[in-house]
Amino acid sequence: MRYEKNKVVNSMRHILFILMFLTCQLCAGQEADSTGLPQKPIFIDVQLNGELNWEHQKYYEQKFRFTLTTHNAKHVYLLFCFETDYPDNVPLDYFTPYIYPDSCIKNDTIVLEGYWDHGEAYAVWVSNDYGWVTSDTIYTNDYISQEILDLIYGPVDIEAVETPVGKEGISIGPLTLRCPSPAQLCNLQGRTVEPVDTGGGLLFRVPRHGVYLLRMRQAGRWVARKVAL
Repeated sequence: MRYEKNKVVNSMRHILFILMFLTCQLCAGQEADSTGLPQKPIFIDVQLNGELNWEHQKYYEQKFRFTLTTHNAKHVYLLFCFETDYPDNVPLDYFTPYIYPDSCIKNDTIVLEGYWDHGEAYAVWVSNDYGWVTSDTIYTNDYISQEILDLIYGPVDIEAVETPVGKEGISIGPLTLRCPSPAQLCNLQGRTVEPVDTGGGLLFRVPRHGVYLLRMRQAGRWVARKVAL
């Protein structure tokens, strides 16, 4: 199972999601009564396994395993958001529900497995005939060391700089950037832009205008700067 980011979701799915979310919030406030609602699922173990190879985006090597406890639950949904703002963990996209088989629930324990990436958010819904209850939200960046987060996003105190054409071999055109190798370019959510090796340097083509983080190797160390494309 590999999650692929998809911005186009039909309107019926959004309507169903909103209705389920509202029902979930109503149910969450009624957990203490005797209506037979499921117990709020609680994360008791979060494992993010595999090497975080953000440079080459080998997501299939990064597997998660979530273990939760609940009671009186029959069905399980995993809610995931592909992009969150760093460092504030604010979702930049809607949460997408994914149905897991009922067999994931055994003796009031839920075990979910799949693939993860940096900058994602997850929550779990459980349901029975009476309604839905949601877990707390977890963020993958909370389980990644600050050293790695600095490599992905760059230090938070980096300021945007003007980069004149030709300075340090950098050339900026319409949605393109040319620079000497080695170099890395990513957006401010840490998504890397794959370069084309032109033989005399690297050519980056970006999908939309915005501010990007450029890292270049200079004097034996990596130097980061924000550039507007």
